[in-house]
Amino acid sequence: MIPGRDGSLSDTFAGIAPQDAPAFIAAQIVGALLTVPLAGWLWGGDPAKRDAPPLAS
Repeated sequence: MIPGRDGSLSDTFAGIAPQDAPAFIAAQIVGALLTVPLAGWLWGGDPAKRDAPPLAS
């Protein structure tokens, strides 16, 4: 399921108007691109550089 495409093809209340779909999809991409570095910063970046010992297997 692709939220932007699927929502724009629906005529339900919760659907996205077809003319708004490109902006919605662009906003989804921008959000994803901003989330990756933010998540890395929040959770400490490279796992190999963390001070915690590895989990026992």
